Amino acid sequence: MKTGFAGELRCIVKKKDGTTVQDTGYQKNMFLNTGLDFFGGGHGDDIFAHCVIGAGEDAPEATQDKLVSFVAKNNSIEADDRGSEPYLSGDQEFKVWRSSTYRFEDISGESISEVGLASEFVSEDEYHLCTRALIKSAEGEPITITLKEDEVLEITYRIWQVFDLSDKDFSIKITDDIGGEKLYNARCRLSGIGDEGAYYEYKAGMAFAEDTEYSSETYNGFYSYAGDIGEVTGVPSINMGEAASVTLSDYEEGSYTRDMSIFFGLDDARFPVRSVLVPTTMGNYQIQYGSQQSDDPIPKSKNDTLTVPIRFTWSRYEGDLNVTE
Repeated sequence: MKTGFAGELRCIVKKKDGTTVQDTGYQKNMFLNTGLDFFGGGHGDDIFAHCVIGAGEDAPEATQDKLVSFVAKNNSIEADDRGSEPYLSGDQEFKVWRSSTYRFEDISGESISEVGLASEFVSEDEYHLCTRALIKSAEGEPITITLKEDEVLEITYRIWQVFDLSDKDFSIKITDDIGGEKLYNARCRLSGIGDEGAYYEYKAGMAFAEDTEYSSETYNGFYSYAGDIGEVTGVPSINMGEAASVTLSDYEEGSYTRDMSIFFGLDDARFPVRSVLVPTTMGNYQIQYGSQQSDDPIPKSKNDTLTVPIRFTWSRYEGDLNVTE
């Protein structure tokens, strides 16, 4: 399963009484390679943890891992928000977003021309930079902002997560306890689109992990099903219970990939498994299995265990974001 990420930022200079002096509007920014690595884990839990600004004027490059010339970290986070584009039947993509607004004070006289998000921050020399952008005018030209003593800077960062709604077909090999092998076709489809209980907007920008915490009861377990997968707005049919455990592979920097193994023990799913539900912080997925010879479900009884492998990948999203603000 693959998903894409994109980011935007908006810089507003205000007087301390709240009067707006300058508003750049929303502009796209670059996800750095280190930003994509954030989603693999090990670099903090929240990509929105810190906003950093600097005086560098070099164009962003994917391989950068620091601002060119650090100036300051945000004083506070003023607001958080989230949302999604409405899903319509026939859509090819589903887009969700989450944002934070950061406030910078006491930096009058400093020249500010670059900005980024940092998921971890220790000092101006030690932080994990995830995104970087040059500040631009509403017309799209790079600019430098210099605050006066009675002015503050507010920066809103919005992270988009974009899901391809087309089914993904692949195959897996099931091995029994005596070494026999059988190939199965698998079809993966997004699940819970448009359902508030799926919590897509709340999870946008989180590091990859299994998710049994944020979603409603429908989506908070790695369930097995006797029936086929549903539409992208639903889940498979005939729930047979939850998996015993879920294991994630270690993350390799630069791979933008993690493998997951879902384990069903002797007491889990005592009947043939047609489908499974896979809730993660990168979306909820439903996967249907059928043997290549006869489209039979995966055999499972109280005498069998079953391990289902899945690979997740992510990348930058380069398409339009359809921003209306």
